[in-house]
Amino acid sequence: MDDFARVLVVDGEEERLRALWESMDERGYLVSGFNSGMEALEALKEQRCDILLLDLEIPDINGIELLNKALEVDSSIYCIVMTDFGTVEAAVKALRAGAVDIILKPFDIKTVLPVLSQAMEMKRLNSEKLQLRESKALDDLLLAVSFSFDKNVILNKTADAFIDQCGADMVTILLRDDESGEFYTALVRSSQFSNRTGKISSSPINDAGFANEPTGWERLVDASVKPSNPYLKDKSFITIPLMARGRGVGMINLTSKNGHTFPLGKVKALKILAGMVAVALENVELCGKIQKSEQKYRSIFENATEGIYLITTEGRYILVNPALAKILGYDKPEELISTGAGVDYKELLNGLPVKTGIERQISRRDGTTIWVSEDVRAVYDDRGKILYFEGTLKDITQRKEAEHYEQELARLDRLNIVGELAASIGHEIRNPMTSVRGFLQMLKTREDCHPYHEYYDLMIEELDRANTIISNYLNMAKSKPLALVLGNLNEIIDRIYPMIQADASYKDKQVRIDLNEIPMVYIDEKEIRQLIVNMSRNGLEAMLPGGVLVIGTRAEDGDAILYIKDEGPGIDQQLLNRLGTPFLTTKEDGTGLGLAVCYGIAARHNAQIKVDTGPEGTTFWVRFRGSDA
Repeated sequence: MDDFARVLVVDGEEERLRALWESMDERGYLVSGFNSGMEALEALKEQRCDILLLDLEIPDINGIELLNKALEVDSSIYCIVMTDFGTVEAAVKALRAGAVDIILKPFDIKTVLPVLSQAMEMKRLNSEKLQLRESKALDDLLLAVSFSFDKNVILNKTADAFIDQCGADMVTILLRDDESGEFYTALVRSSQFSNRTGKISSSPINDAGFANEPTGWERLVDASVKPSNPYLKDKSFITIPLMARGRGVGMINLTSKNGHTFPLGKVKALKILAGMVAVALENVELCGKIQKSEQKYRSIFENATEGIYLITTEGRYILVNPALAKILGYDKPEELISTGAGVDYKELLNGLPVKTGIERQISRRDGTTIWVSEDVRAVYDDRGKILYFEGTLKDITQRKEAEHYEQELARLDRLNIVGELAASIGHEIRNPMTSVRGFLQMLKTREDCHPYHEYYDLMIEELDRANTIISNYLNMAKSKPLALVLGNLNEIIDRIYPMIQADASYKDKQVRIDLNEIPMVYIDEKEIRQLIVNMSRNGLEAMLPGGVLVIGTRAEDGDAILYIKDEGPGIDQQLLNRLGTPFLTTKEDGTGLGLAVCYGIAARHNAQIKVDTGPEGTTFWVRFRGSDA
């Protein structure tokens, strides 16, 4: 038998009512019986019932009317009507009103039981079908709120689930606009019309308008008014707030024609669903804001003129913008991803969380070297471990070249000023010096001056030294005439090598030459000899005994390169930019003119001097333009 199936019997004949009661009770049905239709209706309002067994000839109320009222109280009840042959027309009306079966009187009690069993089976199947539909609607809603960021999808799935859960005739979802604070109709779902939207409030509604518990009203409008709108009849209405993190984001209004459509258990379940929907809707709004922000910053990232990057602690790029790719010589940012940056950023930061204005040289994809200015920041996790580095980088090669040219121009101007000054007064100084030297040589030959012979030699030596200094000054003037002829640097080095080797051997040092095939260049041999000798002597003086000086040449891009490399301690970085400045010297007895003369010679030959220095030594590179350039 159908255990715990509840049957409400309404029959005006006491004896038949009792017989039905006893027969169904014996088979496990929970039976309630009434002779009065009105009493049965009141009982139906107080308790759940599965089957209504109704005699259409009940004395105190029309049977069809009682059937309609019963279905209004509980639309899920299954009604079986009992009627005589003479009231078949009424039975048909009952079927149209919602009855599921008919029993014709008179009948054997035993024939009622199969009808009840069949009705319960129908109810069970329909219940399972309804549960399956509700379950699918809930699953769809859960999927939507869990994985969808489409507001329309979430709203439609919410309406579907709420209708299937409680059988509402209309669902209205209201959301609040963040900017104005006003509510607008996000969705209306009804059997009378399709989805509708629109603004419903002209004044802001604050959070005080939200209740923590759902609010419901029954019979808002008296049915006797009989308004034209079917939803203003005797009905139930409930509002469930959409609360997310203590903030009201909207509300859901449910409307039904039946007075008990929204039982407490359903309301609690709907409130839980509403909370999930509210969080999902808020996440959609947040996602939208994040997307707008991401689009904004993505635009900045993509269109920035400075290179922007994220790089791992191992030194591999994980995110770069187009500007950085262009700076480094790549066509697309993707080509840089996972490639090495060629620098240890931990060492570069040296324990600091951020470092700005780092100027360094880097190699581009094609092997060329450029200057960059870089700002770097380390990003840490909660435990203080470096996750990655982020930074910006810009190409400052043009600025560096401009600074270099300015320094060279300033250096050459200083050299020229000294040279021009020496040229203007050199003749006036040399004439008396020549006279003094001549008289000293004459006195040196006199017998009576022999005791002072040593002093005469010293004075003559100092006059010669002063004359050499004046010659060096004159060599710094860029207006000094040159005798440029097509020559080979290798031949000049071969001719002066014995002299430089002798100088090195005297100081217990060595000289090695590394000559390669180079193009012919226009040079003044006398001046080039002086340049090589001056630089070589500087290199020899910088080294300790046992050191090796290398004088070499090489060809590059049609130019001839002269280089002189020593094994000294290197040049102080603070002095690098001042090399070639007149009177700059680190020697106790130096004049500071040797390198200045070299820079002047290079300038007159349109040659460029570059210096590489470090703890292992210094290399001077002098680049002469080839004769075909």
